[in-house]
Amino acid sequence: NRLPTFADKSMLLREVSTRLFWGMSKVLDKRQGLVAAILGLDECPFPESPIQLQVYLPARGYMGVLFIENLMSFEQAVRSGSEAFEGLAIVYASGFKGSAQRLRSRAGSSLYYASNGALGGDLRDAFEAWLFGRGVTPVHFWGDLDYAGMRILAAMRGTFTGLTAWEPGYT
Repeated sequence: NRLPTFADKSMLLREVSTRLFWGMSKVLDKRQGLVAAILGLDECPFPESPIQLQVYLPARGYMGVLFIENLMSFEQAVRSGSEAFEGLAIVYASGFKGSAQRLRSRAGSSLYYASNGALGGDLRDAFEAWLFGRGVTPVHFWGDLDYAGMRILAAMRGTFTGLTAWEPGYT
């Protein structure tokens, strides 16, 4: 009954859910159609939460992008100094979140740049132009070598054309 009172507010879907359902933020997940119907609208006015990406940009630039789905592997990669990661922008996206289409829009993702990487505007601008403009840059995925990891790889191929499994990680 209180849903219409939030219709003109700039809120995320989980914020609305939290206020309507005693702090439970996930109640309205995957129920945007219901929310729109209750409000008499064609689409739900409350966007999903942006996907948070942690991004490491190497100081000497990059020629490809590596998505890592395991946080500890990401942390190790950005601190290692290993030649295996040379020329790669390294991005941490938790699990299946890396496959969400909204990741490729400014409203659908929040980018957080690693302080031990390059923070200069040119590299950031180029990365964001690629991410949001769907530019052509080789893109790879390195995740757990299990059923879920392979499902994430397959799902990410729908978001990133030409995405491949990162061979050095899997060998």
